[in-house]
Amino acid sequence: MDNLSLKEIQEAFSHMIYQKDQEKKFIASIEPGGTLSREEAIGVYQRAYKARFTEALGETFESVWWVVGDPQFFELAEGYIYSHASHVYNLSSYGAEFPQFLEKNKLTQTYPFLSDLATFEWSFKELFHTEDTQGIDAEGLAQMAEDGSLIFRFKKAFHLFSSPYDVFTIWGQRKNKNKEHAHINWKEKTSLMIYKYQKEMHIKKLKEYEYALLTLLYLGTPLAGALQRVSQEFHSLSPQNISDFFAFLFHARVIESIDK
Repeated sequence: MDNLSLKEIQEAFSHMIYQKDQEKKFIASIEPGGTLSREEAIGVYQRAYKARFTEALGETFESVWWVVGDPQFFELAEGYIYSHASHVYNLSSYGAEFPQFLEKNKLTQTYPFLSDLATFEWSFKELFHTEDTQGIDAEGLAQMAEDGSLIFRFKKAFHLFSSPYDVFTIWGQRKNKNKEHAHINWKEKTSLMIYKYQKEMHIKKLKEYEYALLTLLYLGTPLAGALQRVSQEFHSLSPQNISDFFAFLFHARVIESIDK
């Protein structure tokens, strides 16, 4: 490929990867080295390219791989790689649209939770790479929480997740080599709070009222208004339930600041 810069060669190769109709034209422009033919040289690069991106997807979406098995995951990865060009330099950032890609795949007929599972894994990965900050401690929050007009601001290393499927239990089985013995009631609804505490990842399963309350607070609803709306929806909710939950939030230090 005469008089082209390395960047232009890389762009041409990338275009050839994603636009298979350009393959013959690209191969014809290559001057092979050593004993490899043009086709053989390009084949080496194609296999290496696909292998690297498949490995990146496998590292992020480990539980999706565990669910569908090797042949189907490799097929999914290939389909995604050839339909989603990579514009990232860090392979760990590759795969943001994989959950949406799975929504349209026929495998969802067998595994309807697949896209939600991938969404959870992507959220976990992103939070893992999010810088942790020190939230307000319990004493500081307790002194302010008497004011019902307070608005809580949560730290970046905090995420709420909800699904009609028990993707958390499925994710927890991803290291289990005996998949046939993993009995999972995946039809159970799951709400989760994913956060960092002292730079370590934590996941807490939330009750329905806890998820509803946290969602309102996360969206900026003042404390009193959030508590009122949740108590109207969950009639069996007691002051002790609320007290215990806020005690946990304070201990987990997920609230970064408070607006008055």
